[in-house]
Amino acid sequence: MGGLGKTAFAQSVYNDQNVTTHFHERIWVCVSDPFEEIKIAQAIIEVLKKEYDRKNSNVFQNLLNCISENIGGKKFLLVLDEVWNTTESNWKQLKAALKNGDKNSRILVTTRKNNVVNMMGETSDHMINLNKLRDQDCLELFRRIAFFDKEKDESKLFDKDIKNKIAEKVDGLPLAAKTLASLMRYKKTRNEWVAVLEKYLNMKGDREKERMIGQ
Repeated sequence: MGGLGKTAFAQSVYNDQNVTTHFHERIWVCVSDPFEEIKIAQAIIEVLKKEYDRKNSNVFQNLLNCISENIGGKKFLLVLDEVWNTTESNWKQLKAALKNGDKNSRILVTTRKNNVVNMMGETSDHMINLNKLRDQDCLELFRRIAFFDKEKDESKLFDKDIKNKIAEKVDGLPLAAKTLASLMRYKKTRNEWVAVLEKYLNMKGDREKERMIGQ
């Protein structure tokens, strides 16, 4: 499910001090959809060898050779964020090039699809399923963002009726709580809050709701 915090969780691992000192290289690649193997390879090379004059090459094999050469013997952490493609043949060559790294290297994948685990050649023992937050935790996350740097009396807007509506609509998703709180943060009256809630409810997807923050 989108909005559970998969990317945020991966970022906390990626930036942890113990992790940064443990690996020779840390590489973050946003994979997303559609799958573009050349862009993934280019992003990896960007970290491994910034001065490589052919990192923008469109010849996939050249990029794979560069990865294999520059990853050799290095202990790396590679994060592949938002993997959708589960066709093993699309990943085969890239996985082969990465095998030239130190055996203690790690690849962390975020995905909405359980069968990505099988495609990566792992078992369910290596899969972490994130769960929804409890209503009270979602509301606390909402409160911290919506009332950041505000006077205490403004929190009167956050009454029981509003809390119940927010808890119902964010449905345990931290992204939804953060998005809605960001929208409410600059509203001063209860009528404004209700108007934002109603507009939010009519939106179809997480990305549309995120874009609303900029309004």
